[in-house]
Amino acid sequence: MNPTVIWDDDPGGNVEHIAVNGLTPDEVDAVLLDPYLPTQTNRSTGRPCKFG
Repeated sequence: MNPTVIWDDDPGGNVEHIAVNGLTPDEVDAVLLDPYLPTQTNRSTGRPCKFG
């Protein structure tokens, strides 16, 4: 199964959230969907995360 990123471009959605940090959905997709970047576990929440 291939992962999917669901983008919410409504006010207050995740598109607006990443834009505050100067990122576009395409840039975030490039990191999240890159099979060569390992998925790690967030130390405080235990949820999966990636860095890139």
